[in-house]
This record gives sequence, structure tokens and C-alpha cells, in this order.
Amino acid sequence: ELVPRDLRKLKDMRGLHCIMCYEYGGIVEDAVLLRFDQERFWWVGGEAPTEQWIYSRSLNKNVEVRSYLDQKHVASIQGPKSRDILQRVCEANLSQVPFYGVVAETRLSGVPVTISRTGFTGELGYDIYVEVSNGEELFRGIWEAGKSDGLQLCGSRALNIRRVEAAILNAGQDFDWTTTPYEINLGWMVDLNKASFCGRAHLARLQQENPTRKLVGLRVDVDEPTEEGTPILWRDQVAGRVTSATYSPALNASIALGVVKTEVSEVATSLFVEASGQRVRAEVVSMPFVDPERKLSKM
Repeated sequence: ELVPRDLRKLKDMRGLHCIMCYEYGGIVEDAVLLRFDQERFWWVGGEAPTEQWIYSRSLNKNVEVRSYLDQKHVASIQGPKSRDILQRVCEANLSQVPFYGVVAETRLSGVPVTISRTGFTGELGYDIYVEVSNGEELFRGIWEAGKSDGLQLCGSRALNIRRVEAAILNAGQDFDWTTTPYEINLGWMVDLNKASFCGRAHLARLQQENPTRKLVGLRVDVDEPTEEGTPILWRDQVAGRVTSATYSPALNASIALGVVKTEVSEVATSLFVEASGQRVRAEVVSMPFVDPERKLSKM
């Protein structure tokens, strides 16, 4: 009952994008949920309050909750060459792992790992779960395997570019505990045919109502990123705020995610934001900004 998606439909060695909600319908966190078998699941998120919330919801239930925060690292290799690079040092056949597929036990450069075909970039990629003590050895093995293909280390700013281009949301930035799934285009993650889950009653009611605000994509007429938190204006009135922003090399354009009043959320609506000390035009556009059919991650 922790999640609003029906996990009976999820097969072993598969994962899915999932949310948890509070009783009133606000989002606790979104994350990747991995199913190994009927008795073992991993919630791969990043917020400490989520761990506490899971523990509290599991009291007096026939479950065991373990945290691996101090025991495992997650290394992510993303991009069109990620499969080829990893395959050079991986014992498992990665070409047989589907999007959101899981390899429970294999070795990379001789290091025991778990692999999921997931990521935060909207491209072909893999997340690798490794014991902390083996992290350095794993890194050296992957680095050697990928040097000839131009494998590079990427920081948070580079990752943010691909995240925003792919319209992948960041908890605590694009949404928080006051946000409902229906406001940020995640209503499809709520399965009201499921008999019981935390927040079901409120989410069923909210589904019948029109949200007062919605997440939108913006293309901004300026040559640099706008700042997060910047007011979004419509007819000189504040209609929302920018939540994430970047300059897209793929589009040669400044783009942003924002939450605005529903009445100004339609594609092609002309809005304004403050950038570089001036008011500039921002048009509501379809998301994701790049690879609209999300083919890259399913290569």
C-alpha cells in the first residue's frame, strides 16, 4: 500500500517509475522501484525523509525494511555508447536487458554488481549498484573500458541539461509535498483500480477536479538559462514560477520547466519571465523538449 501503482502487474527482474503519496495526495517522492521477486523490492530514491516515511508506514506489517544508504553506491553510465562500453567488462548479456530491466547478480570487471537499465538523462543508460568497498575498483574497470570511446565524468550541471531536455522532474525542485500527481503530469502513475494505498481517497477526489496549476515546458527567448524561482508572468500578473532551467545545446535555446495556473498552461501560450534583468517572452511548448517519443532510452 506504499505506492499507487499496482505492483502485481510488475514482473520479476523489472522496474518502473513510481511515486509515493501522503494521505492528502501530496507526493512524498518519485523514484525507480525494482522488483527482484515477489518478496524483494528496491526503492531507489534520494531523500532521507522518504526512508523515515517508509519505516513509519511499515510498522506492524509483515515486511522487513532495510536501508542500503551506507552500504551501496550507485554509478550511472549514460549515452548511446553506454551498452557497448559496459559489455566489454560485463559478464551478463546487456543486449537482452530491456528498458527498466534488472540484472540481479553479475560482475563488471570482476566486481559483483546489480544493474538496472535506468537513468536520469532520457537516453540509453544503466545504473550500477555496488558495495561501497568495491566502488573504486569498479570505477577503474569502467573507465579503462570506455576511454577509447571518449567516456567522460559528468557533474550535476551537465546532468541537469539532459534532465531538463528530457523533462525528467527533480524532487524538491520541480515538486514537493504540496504537489499532487495531477499537477505535474504524473496522474498516470495513480491506479485507482487498486483497492488500497496511501492517499487513495484524496487522489480519487482530486482526479475528478481540475487542478489549479500545472507543470509546463517553456522555450525562452534569451541566450542563457533563466533562474530557478523566477516568476512567470501573464498579462503583468504572476502566473507561476520556473522550477528548472538550462540552455539546451541540442536545441540551441534556453528552456525551462515551470508550474503555472492551469488557464495559461496550453501549448503555444505566450508568457513572460525575468531574465538578465529584463522581461523576455517564454512560449509554452510540448515536453519532452528533445526526443519527444522517448526513443533514445529504448534503443
